Amino acid sequence: MTPTPPLLRAALEYAARGWHIFPCRKHEKVPATYNGVKAATTDPAQITKWWRTNPNYNIAIACGDASGIYIVDVDCHGKIDGRDTLKQILSTAEIPRTITALTPNNGLHYYFSTDTPPKSKNNYAPGIDIRSNGFYVLAPPSLIARPDGTLIPYTWSPHLAPDTLPLANFPDCFRPPSGVGAAKRSQHYTPAASVSERSEQTPSSPIASSYTPPPASDALAIATRYLATVAPAVQGNGGHSALLWAARALVIGCTLPPAQAEALLLSDYNPRCIPPWDMSDPRDARDFRRKISVAHRTPSEKPPGWILTEHTHSAGDTARLLAIGGAIAANLLRQAPAPQRPIVPLPVSGVQSPVSTPSTQSTQSTPSTDATAPLLPDYILTPPGLIGDICTWLNATALKRQPLFALAAALTFCGALFGRKVRDEWNNRTNLYTISIGESSSGKDHARRRIVALCEAAHIENILGGEDVTSDAALEKRFSERPVTLFLWDEVGHLFASIKQAAQNPHLSKIIPFLMKLYSCAGSMYIGKQYTAADRRTLKQPHCCLYGTTTPDRMTGGMTVDEIRDGWIGRILPFYSQENPSKDYTAARNLDVPASLAAAVAAWAAHTPPPPEGTGDVNAVTNPHQHQLITTPEAQQIFLDFETFSETKMQDHLIKSKGIDRIWGKAGENARKVALILATGDALPDTIATQTIAPIHATIATKIIRQINETFSELIFSSVSESYIEKDKNYLLKLIKQSMPHGLTRSQLTNRTRRFNQRQRNEYLADLSEAGEIIITTITTNSKPEQKIFHNP
Repeated sequence: MTPTPPLLRAALEYAARGWHIFPCRKHEKVPATYNGVKAATTDPAQITKWWRTNPNYNIAIACGDASGIYIVDVDCHGKIDGRDTLKQILSTAEIPRTITALTPNNGLHYYFSTDTPPKSKNNYAPGIDIRSNGFYVLAPPSLIARPDGTLIPYTWSPHLAPDTLPLANFPDCFRPPSGVGAAKRSQHYTPAASVSERSEQTPSSPIASSYTPPPASDALAIATRYLATVAPAVQGNGGHSALLWAARALVIGCTLPPAQAEALLLSDYNPRCIPPWDMSDPRDARDFRRKISVAHRTPSEKPPGWILTEHTHSAGDTARLLAIGGAIAANLLRQAPAPQRPIVPLPVSGVQSPVSTPSTQSTQSTPSTDATAPLLPDYILTPPGLIGDICTWLNATALKRQPLFALAAALTFCGALFGRKVRDEWNNRTNLYTISIGESSSGKDHARRRIVALCEAAHIENILGGEDVTSDAALEKRFSERPVTLFLWDEVGHLFASIKQAAQNPHLSKIIPFLMKLYSCAGSMYIGKQYTAADRRTLKQPHCCLYGTTTPDRMTGGMTVDEIRDGWIGRILPFYSQENPSKDYTAARNLDVPASLAAAVAAWAAHTPPPPEGTGDVNAVTNPHQHQLITTPEAQQIFLDFETFSETKMQDHLIKSKGIDRIWGKAGENARKVALILATGDALPDTIATQTIAPIHATIATKIIRQINETFSELIFSSVSESYIEKDKNYLLKLIKQSMPHGLTRSQLTNRTRRFNQRQRNEYLADLSEAGEIIITTITTNSKPEQKIFHNP
């Protein structure tokens, strides 16, 4: 019998006490779940899954009402020693004997219970915090790594462990002024103002500064680079203070206007936070913007522009500039070390590099707060390497700029370009099935057409499969002749619908099962149908990539819950955008493929990985060989954390109701495929043998998969029905919604829904009215009463 790992055993023991548990990253305080402390649970099955994924996860306990514990955190760091403050309090007050943990920095965690919970308070007194609802603490035997690599554990104080005594009642001497016992505590200690309290004070006169700020564009560039070095906000671990610091760095340290600071924080900082502020939630949006307002009016110990002063240098200060630039670059996620690649000249003048220059969209307009809109920042939409070069070219030549669709097309094309040439240590390959989903005339066709032009310019047209497909046998024949094939299918929703409705044509009905088999056989072998003894095709490592375009209605109109659950949808990466940008006729329309881009693609197409040493002559000639890209430990941790998050998504009972849990079932595998493509494109054929899958590749890949899965889940949840009756009612409701604000008369609705008989229509309207989805009223027009139907938002 396999022994239970120590951290898992301890986590289960804490959960048995009713303490809500969730994992933090190995040797860190950062949550391993994307929704942080909100994921905390006492469910033994969920806790076991977390620690079976990584037995070295640290243990975090949710404080407050969930667990019934309230923590006094005595911290010792830098010049602040909470133990000195504690001695001052103990000189006039008494702390009851209770469960106590010793922290790695020589601090203390006092565990208490109470019927009158205290409020959380950062810096209640110098070096002392109160941890209540929304916060968490690490528990023994969690380990923290010091900068020198030394591991220091959390331990229980002798004779003060959970199994030796009960929790004591929370003492009044640690309650904030508004709590019970404020008058009594005032005799013992007056707490210092917290960061948030100091932020609310009326600012004194501005600090005088003789600093002359650089041009606004330079200030923005410096602010963007500096923000990348700022630690993300983590819920339950001083997250609000971290966001406030980031905001102060921008509006005070970089003198950015509040609106510009907000746009930069939303695009470059918020996506890194755990969890990000949900800007579709009015409370989150209000809290996020309030931090910027507070930062703007708060007095500062440093003069305005202090960050700009440190990072602005004269032309002659070359050595210092290079040194500081190197230090900044080492911390920048978007500028991780990568082999030097040729710069691809852009066909449109004025287009800036997506890696080194912040997005004009993110700085000149307020980012969308629509929950379903793509919220990916530019360093993800135009990643480093060949994929980013292709995205930049696609965006620069588009009348309607759709960066999300450009990213989908570039990833799929490069997935085919690198087909059978690379793999990771788990034999993941670069085969992708992606679909760009957007409304008609929203610009989704541009990327597909430009990819065809790129294939022509690089003289690799033979990689392209046909736009029409007749049977699985035809596909099998294609891959026996061309093991690597890229399909570019327009209106793929129509194609899938016709395949599903092809009862009279069994050849069409087998296309999707065949594509599913190919997806799983990219790293092994596909055994074809046995027609005769000599007529069976064996496909070695068939590599199929599919990029399709369709509309939301076509994608979900014929989709059923059973089809979502059968695994086909889980293999598709759905890039869904609700944006329909206006045409930009001011951009140059030079659609020619840049020569350097075509040359880079041609070089990869011509590259053949050598067989490993010791490979036999026959094997060397008859089998494809790959470069193996090793995943760094830091990148592996990112993947493990994402898989933990995906498992949580799968178990969400709201998502399971329509089979959407299956979409998250392959999220981890898809993220590794995307990261492999990114890492390969971030190298050259001559340097790929030493390339690794680095944290930047893992971060970009997991953020892409998370975002597209969440937006597609919302589309399915609102559009796909459990039954035909529900589907018909949703169709009826959609027509009524589209009629707002004027509504539909009964006769208008009848004319638009002739596929329903009167009884069906009346039943559906009655159900929708009873559910509060619609309002049916009677109006008088031309002295004649008539029913009118409105959506009830």
